Amino acid sequence: MRVLHLLCDLSGGGAERLVLAIAARNGHEVAVLHDGGSLSAPVHRLHRVRGRPGARALGRLTRLSRSFDALHVHLGAGVLWGVPAARAARRPVVVSWHGTEAESAFRARARQFWMRRADRVLAVSRSVAEALHAEGVASTVVPNGVALDQFAAPWVGGAGVLAVGRLAPEKGFDLLGDLGLPGVPITLVGPPGSAPAPAGVTWAGEVDDVAARMALADVVVIPSRREGASLVAMEAMAAGAPVIATQVGGLPEVLGDVARWIPPDSPAALRDALAAVLGDPTLRQAMSAAGRARSRQFDLNATAAAWSAACEEVVRRPHPVP
Repeated sequence: MRVLHLLCDLSGGGAERLVLAIAARNGHEVAVLHDGGSLSAPVHRLHRVRGRPGARALGRLTRLSRSFDALHVHLGAGVLWGVPAARAARRPVVVSWHGTEAESAFRARARQFWMRRADRVLAVSRSVAEALHAEGVASTVVPNGVALDQFAAPWVGGAGVLAVGRLAPEKGFDLLGDLGLPGVPITLVGPPGSAPAPAGVTWAGEVDDVAARMALADVVVIPSRREGASLVAMEAMAAGAPVIATQVGGLPEVLGDVARWIPPDSPAALRDALAAVLGDPTLRQAMSAAGRARSRQFDLNATAAAWSAACEEVVRRPHPVP
């Protein structure tokens, strides 16, 4: 079965990394709408749909779609381009919705319109599925996963505080500049975005050694204001790193009772939680063991199998939704 995954670009966000990893495992192909981003694409074949947004680029994507049995589209741009292209090409289409994008009211209405015309919608968490249900979009929960073997090295700590993600307001990384913890190094890794790197924090940009950095971190902080289902949280647990996180979106579903919870937008709560965790080696060891055990629920192989099953199911339907 030939499946084409559609992304906006190859930026270093969690959704993009997940799509490339699963496409490579399943032998699927990937199309990107724009040339931006620096992620490598270790997939069987990468297609670039070049051109300014408009009828010509949509026509190119439609013609490309006819070569595949199904499309699997991701994120807002994927929905707005991929579903109409699939419908025009008379191909079934699956949507994976990661649920953390900022949208204008107009874009949200357009995205909902096309989501209702997909053959299947997958949500990365129950919280995302509930939000889609409120919009009139039916979905099935398929949790994200990580390649657990890549995070199997022993957790040793000692390198201070680590945060991972793109520089965007919803990630809450601006709080890291207000902590005032002398002698505690704070490192942020991830791609640039719409927010600046916070003062007093070492921003390392995009890196290839996230697993190694997590194994060396005393604690991984996830101060998000909005989160569909954090791949970083899964990776931190798999690496055995203790986690401090805000209790928002799908984070409680991912982390369960293994994290130290804080409210969003509270530098004081984050500072107190860090002081408590950093000051208690026994607590850190217990959080490490609990997180690593819980991470086994989020195996990339299970997510890859669920994605393939969804595509196979819509392909078997006698008539895709017009």
